Amino acid sequence: MANGSLVHIILCHNNPAQVERLVNKLLAEENDLAIIHVCKNAAEGFYNGLRKSLGQSKRVHFCEREEGNWGEFGIVQGTINALKLGLNIIGAQEGFHFNLLSAQDYPIKPLTSFKHFLSERKGQDFLSVYHWYPKGHEEVEKDHPWQQSKHLQHLRLLHWYKRVGNSRIAIPRKYTESYKGGLIQRTVELLSSILSTRGDWQRIQEEIALFRLTPKLPFPRKPPPYQFYNGSQWWTISSESALLIVDQYNTNYQDLTIHAQDSMLSDEFFFQTLLMNSTRKDHVVKNNLREIHFKLDQSKSRHPKVFGIGDIELLLASPQFFARKIDPDSPLLNQLDRHV
Repeated sequence: MANGSLVHIILCHNNPAQVERLVNKLLAEENDLAIIHVCKNAAEGFYNGLRKSLGQSKRVHFCEREEGNWGEFGIVQGTINALKLGLNIIGAQEGFHFNLLSAQDYPIKPLTSFKHFLSERKGQDFLSVYHWYPKGHEEVEKDHPWQQSKHLQHLRLLHWYKRVGNSRIAIPRKYTESYKGGLIQRTVELLSSILSTRGDWQRIQEEIALFRLTPKLPFPRKPPPYQFYNGSQWWTISSESALLIVDQYNTNYQDLTIHAQDSMLSDEFFFQTLLMNSTRKDHVVKNNLREIHFKLDQSKSRHPKVFGIGDIELLLASPQFFARKIDPDSPLLNQLDRHV
């Protein structure tokens, strides 16, 4: 395989036509690969359909699957699985970059331009990176989408997050003192809470878990002694950094990995924190090369804007290489194909 090629990692769980369209677009460039991670919680028909439609290509590979529930470490582990597979395929070659995408991302510049850009920056990593915790979390940069809730964001690290039934809950419960008293008081609280659920089994399970685990799990948790960084989940990193992550996430950085497994949205801090506390720190460029728009007023929306046809000029004028995110049936996709 050619030096300076790309390994695209695509995380997905639905909309097979959109996944296929993105893969075909990305692999129009020779020598590039696509590695697909399909969440375990995706429908089997979706997974089997993708294997049938894309699996015949020697440049499309499927990595080991993990649970892909929102906010959970399975997303990080699935990404690491894809990095492992990609490194096994390309071997010891340098000059590669790994490009992490969701199925709702799409190129807004020619891929030849993207590859040329990266070929001139071999060994560099492109991530959204902000100081977070402990140093700097009170002075989050003004353009950070978490600006309005900066005084609460560190709770992602200090609470325990456990899956209960269909949800992931914070233990202890946020903003209250529930289940922190003596046994009699906690039992009364539990009975009262169960009665208030009116038979909602999900909520009953959550209350029982809070009752059982709150006294056992110390709060606040003590994060390992790193300066934590956060930012967008989506990035482009060098093969050198990919190799460091795969080699060390479970050895030199095992404490970070263990802590992240019970933290919320570890996909938005794990890779930034690992790389910024590693020998690769000086290779990190604080730009993830994606056009992503968040509302700074989080009371209106905590999710990235979904670009539509009215955003075509904005995207074509962007200095970035990918847009996040676009709906599967949006006419914007056809317009981008015509222009890019």
